[in-house]
Amino acid sequence: MSQAGSSTSGGGGGSGVVTVTGTGTSTNGSTEDIITIALAATGTVYRFYFMITGRDTTTDDGLGYHVLASAKTDGVTATLIQTEFIDADEDASLATADIALVPSGNTVILQATGVLGQTINYSATGNYISV
Repeated sequence: MSQAGSSTSGGGGGSGVVTVTGTGTSTNGSTEDIITIALAATGTVYRFYFMITGRDTTTDDGLGYHVLASAKTDGVTATLIQTEFIDADEDASLATADIALVPSGNTVILQATGVLGQTINYSATGNYISV
């Protein structure tokens, strides 16, 4: 996994749109954290939108996702409000790949799961607002 490209800009807590980016590599079907977002220490609701693209390093087959989700925190525990909405475009060889927004502690993590026997490089960008 590589998060060398991870970054954030903007402000949270209702002060505007925050932009986040990240990269990662899934090898042999592994699940990788692409973007991790720490949530507020007080009760807050978030709306997330992510765009993700991936490329198999051997075949150049590709995939792309849009992810929309809402989450909340009580300041201690992150919870998805409902199951995230995922729009997926995948070459046939990458059809078993997956993307998910997963709550963990007081964070949400954009996770990519690759395909057995393949190496997939991912790049992601997203925005969120909170109140």
